[in-house]
Amino acid sequence: MLTSSASGLLSVVIYRIEVSKKGADPQVEGLARLLSEEGLPSKGLSIIRVYFLKSKLEKKEIEALAAELFADPVSEVVSLGRSQPPGMRAVEVWYHPGVTDPESNWVLNHLRNRQIAVDDVRRATRFMFPASVPRAKLVRFAERHLFNPLIQHLAVRGEEPFPRHRGTRFKIEEIELAGLSDKELLELSTKRDWHFDLTEIKAIRNHFAKLERDPTLTEMETLAQTWSEHCVHKTFNAAFEVEGEKFGNLLADTIMKPSRELDRPWCLSLFTDNAGVVEFSADVAVAFKVETHNHPSAIEPYGGAATGIGGVIRDALGTGQGADPILNTDVFCFGPPGFPSRKLPKGVLPPRRILEGVVRGVRDYGNRMGIPTASGALYFDELYLANPLVYCGTLAIIPKAKVAKKVSKGDVIILAGARTGRDGVHGVTFASTSLAGSSHAKHGSAVQIGNPIEEKLLRDLVIAARDRGLIASITDCGGGGLSSAVGEMTKNKGCVVDLDHV
Repeated sequence: MLTSSASGLLSVVIYRIEVSKKGADPQVEGLARLLSEEGLPSKGLSIIRVYFLKSKLEKKEIEALAAELFADPVSEVVSLGRSQPPGMRAVEVWYHPGVTDPESNWVLNHLRNRQIAVDDVRRATRFMFPASVPRAKLVRFAERHLFNPLIQHLAVRGEEPFPRHRGTRFKIEEIELAGLSDKELLELSTKRDWHFDLTEIKAIRNHFAKLERDPTLTEMETLAQTWSEHCVHKTFNAAFEVEGEKFGNLLADTIMKPSRELDRPWCLSLFTDNAGVVEFSADVAVAFKVETHNHPSAIEPYGGAATGIGGVIRDALGTGQGADPILNTDVFCFGPPGFPSRKLPKGVLPPRRILEGVVRGVRDYGNRMGIPTASGALYFDELYLANPLVYCGTLAIIPKAKVAKKVSKGDVIILAGARTGRDGVHGVTFASTSLAGSSHAKHGSAVQIGNPIEEKLLRDLVIAARDRGLIASITDCGGGGLSSAVGEMTKNKGCVVDLDHV
């Protein structure tokens, strides 16, 4: 318990709440297996949830609050202060400042809704290991298994859970492209994580040369996401020749072709919306969306897979005037789980770690939204060692009368959902690069942190608004951000967006 400041008669105090399991903990058992594989002891191992509360409430009030809201009295023990059992060594994982911390936000919103005087909340995780494990080995183990260094860190003694922020003043930055050689253009594209090829960045340079000005950084970032592999599917839309057979457009000439040639009347929406829609009954249709999340899952398995399933759930919600997701499905292809770590290429995570992280990510996200995973498949082959195949799918139901979008002049654009953090930046342009040994260190922050509870609330809101006739058109604000979302939704109509109101 720390006193951070004083105002009048009451001091703002930072309280520390710890929650631990009473009996067997499956997470501890899994961690013990990893320690055993590395020849490290695990006796007394435990995982503790930590909550920091910044409040003017008295200690007895915080104690009552902790017992009521932060722990299950049947299976968990809650206490105030820092635990340090004899013979044990602790490491603690915190989020970096500015990174999305969904659980802290959920707790804070809940407390505020109950009009409980708490100024801020921060979540951490404390791991207790036998003191016989050398500190250096413990840190290396933590870096491999306990946190993503791009969004989290090991807390150091004396670190403040609520650091002061001075804020950042926005400044328009202009990017000078004129006069750069082909090599310099490509180097700039790589340095900025835009991942344009030479033809693309030269086209941008020539366009702004005609305008007689340099592009701004915002304009370059907008073009980078719009032209990314994730948003425009350059590979699928490219021309291919396979064993002498030529395809002018791989997507149109293969995947789309059968559906368009068959032209069945019960196919209500194909390749024009966020999900395909087919007739189910006289009044109800079914929307189905499947998408891969390979690159993110390769470098941050849990987060990559969680946001993968979260993304297709959001796609279903953004279909027509809003479809209601009811079940998930998946197909995973990994390297052999027992593949020797010493034979892995530099920077590639062990296949079993990817397997366990991906499975947990999809499971946890769906469960927290109340959407079950109804089916799935697993396949193992050494071809998937460096880049797994992670298919996530969602099935949703929608009234047939709500399948068509109806954008009209005078409609108002509303942005709803979770707040944006530092995580996820350059997520779509990251999909346009090839994975290399340094990908985890370089691109780990491109994986967004999922927020299933917020998406559950959004799901309820969308369906209620749809049924009241309040939604004319809806789309998901995915990796492409607002420039992609509003552009897609108002295609052939146009729109005005004041970013000062976002």
